[in-house]
Amino acid sequence: MQLPPPREPLSAWLSDQVTGVRGTQRSIEIARSGQPFADEDLQLALWIAYEL
Repeated sequence: MQLPPPREPLSAWLSDQVTGVRGTQRSIEIARSGQPFADEDLQLALWIAYEL
């Protein structure tokens, strides 16, 4: 499966983990917006996890 490009740190980290990219040290700082449905990074990460 080809993944869409990451939006922000959460989806970038998850994409690295799924594709087996090693050596990337990413710190995950999740911005807590009050609207998770509008957070593209969170929605993409959830989609990737669902597709696993």
